[in-house]
Amino acid sequence: KNKLDATGLFSAVDTFDGHLGTPTLAQLNTYDAVMVSNDDTWSSAANLGTALAAYVDGGGGVVQTVFTTGGAGGSNLAGNWTAAYNSIVFGGSTSGAATLGTIADQNHPIMIGVQTFDGGSSSFRPAGTALTAGATLVASWSDGKPLVAVGPKINRCDLGMYPISGDVQGGLWLSSTDGVKLMANALLYVM
Repeated sequence: KNKLDATGLFSAVDTFDGHLGTPTLAQLNTYDAVMVSNDDTWSSAANLGTALAAYVDGGGGVVQTVFTTGGAGGSNLAGNWTAAYNSIVFGGSTSGAATLGTIADQNHPIMIGVQTFDGGSSSFRPAGTALTAGATLVASWSDGKPLVAVGPKINRCDLGMYPISGDVQGGLWLSSTDGVKLMANALLYVM
């Protein structure tokens, strides 16, 4: 939150703990875009997924990150959030040092200003490489796992990265690289 707020690109950056409750569609509709990530169980994966699907269908932008793009069973969204809303096919996650790999679309708005990315010694990312039909790979990790994928809906992006930096917890992405730029650009893209 603090790193996104410090970019000065957003009029407000707020947080909501999805383990303790579920935002309503009315709450979501007060934002142009939301980023979804978890490291715990959802209060209600079904209610959250249903609210987010309605938000996307109404024009709101959603960026998913690990572990909602790849994690343990139950970390994905449920309810009306079906596989058709994902850019990266939900599956398990993997870890171990990795960096920015191949950029499939150098001119994509999400990649503007992104020169380096180091996920740290953990580099949590999807275990698989499959994308949803109609989704497009924008950039990969150094091991070929998806780092940035967009679509199939126009206001959707999945980042195959954990959004918390190594400044908060050791082993996570290095803040000297462009992780915050990736997240900010993704949010601006889905708006």
